[in-house]
Amino acid sequence: MTQTPQTLTNRQWTHCCYVRNEHGNNMIVKEKTVTIDANTRKVIDVKSRLTTNDKALLNPRRRIYITKPQYRNHDLKKETEDITATDMHIVEDRFLPQELKKIFGIPEWKRVGLRKLCDSPYIYNADIKMETLVRIAYEKFLRHEILHFTKGYLDIEASMLGCDRINAMTYIHENTVYTVALKDFMKIYDDKKKFVRDANEKDIRRAIEKHLGKFTEDGKIHIVNDKMKKPVDVKLDFHFKICENELELLLWIFNHIHKCESDFIYIWNISYDVPKIASRLQYYGHEPKEVFSHPSVPPQWRHFYFKEDKKKTQHMSDKWHWVSTTGMSQFVDQMLLYARIRKAERKKSKYSLEAICQEELGIGKLTLEDDDEVSANVHLPHRLVGTKEWHVYMQQYNFVEYVVYNIQDVLLLKFLEDKNNDTRGLYSLTEHSGLSEFSKQSSMLKDSYYKFALDRGRVFAATGENMKGPYDDLIGKQGGAVLRADLCRDIGMRCIKQKPEFESMVLTMCSDLDYKAIYPSLKSGYGISKETKISTTVAIQGQPQETIEHYYGAIATPEENAVWVGHQYFGLPNYEEMANLIRCGN
Repeated sequence: MTQTPQTLTNRQWTHCCYVRNEHGNNMIVKEKTVTIDANTRKVIDVKSRLTTNDKALLNPRRRIYITKPQYRNHDLKKETEDITATDMHIVEDRFLPQELKKIFGIPEWKRVGLRKLCDSPYIYNADIKMETLVRIAYEKFLRHEILHFTKGYLDIEASMLGCDRINAMTYIHENTVYTVALKDFMKIYDDKKKFVRDANEKDIRRAIEKHLGKFTEDGKIHIVNDKMKKPVDVKLDFHFKICENELELLLWIFNHIHKCESDFIYIWNISYDVPKIASRLQYYGHEPKEVFSHPSVPPQWRHFYFKEDKKKTQHMSDKWHWVSTTGMSQFVDQMLLYARIRKAERKKSKYSLEAICQEELGIGKLTLEDDDEVSANVHLPHRLVGTKEWHVYMQQYNFVEYVVYNIQDVLLLKFLEDKNNDTRGLYSLTEHSGLSEFSKQSSMLKDSYYKFALDRGRVFAATGENMKGPYDDLIGKQGGAVLRADLCRDIGMRCIKQKPEFESMVLTMCSDLDYKAIYPSLKSGYGISKETKISTTVAIQGQPQETIEHYYGAIATPEENAVWVGHQYFGLPNYEEMANLIRCGN
């Protein structure tokens, strides 16, 4: 008789959306309910859901800590306080400012914001974001490794023929492709640009076979692309739809998005696609929150907001736009994720999908150049490929091939993520924070320090409106908190076995300092622009003047890795040589 294994069920946090409106506060989490074998920890079953009716997350409560009266003998904030020297209060997050006013005897009618209240040196853990608290709560009860995330990819094409309509759209979930096109644009022309007939799904399939790969008997397309650096061998299941109007096109794609429930959906340059989709929905009288939200979300909790990162940055790839919506899928800008994951590397000269995919994959967009047989047999010169004129021409006379161009763009997103798996970096590098905080290193460090302190019986000070100390005005600004490298020489850990008394450059608890030069990465160590480095460096000892530009990347795609500089100019070992030395025991 086969014995039924004992099982455990636990929940894995994937992403979340904090909804605050007239109905209250609700932290809606996309979670995976995971059933595992109690003995082997083997995963038996996985289901995804949104926590729209979870009592613990509806009007969520938080713990705040207030210094006990007998310990209020200081005027300046402490970084942390022993938890035994504080009183704990459990309050609803939406009523936090009111509760703090009660605790400190501030009249209820007096308007004081949370940040101003947190000027008090006696308040702890009051400004940690609810997204962080919820994610940490999930982590506490996790009994298995993080499961694989399902991924989707999306791209739109908009009309350039005098209207704003989205005329083609492709969504890929794992290995299933959903492509939709507007009927108005689906026309076949002859070589004299005369209309022949309306195009259909068979025409799209023929164009796909011409440019991408052959369909198999089971209706799937088998793509074998040996032009890529890592050849692709994948079977894709295609679904097509030709719609009468734009609203039908959008709703058809989102219907499949909600059915597939991809954990993450990647878009290249999300600041164009998502606002465009939202504006077109509004044009037809549809609230974006009703379309982006999953059908399982009750109407009162449906939410959509696109937060454009408008802060000034040295480079456009340093931004981090974010889509907050109550859907099963979290939309992510794949271009910004790609750049931020590689922040310590050199900046690319271009962050277009074409440029990145040529470098990473060895292939790019479908150009449909003059040596391609497009439907009208009328070609544009190579120099016009990718220009506005090219897009106008393709949408007017070769729209079937233009739909395949759209499909190829989305396939590139998939191939790029399959190769790099940047989702793992997004999830792990945020650690305890909400994914929307990925660009805020200080916020993520604060969240990590909060948990670090709490695990050791200490609570973390809340950030006030004014964090200046009594003598801060006397300290001049010197371009940020930059520590000269020679000041931190030989003050680190004694970690070299052969030299037990030697204080190395390996330092601890220095994450808030920006060193001028830490081996092996000059790029992440400097934290200042290439132009500043070049203009402020007078000379490099023992090197000719012209090497300054080589060191600091005056060329279009600068190499700023210290190992490369040391090997190139000073004869130091490169990575391969260092690895050989370690293997040889030197």
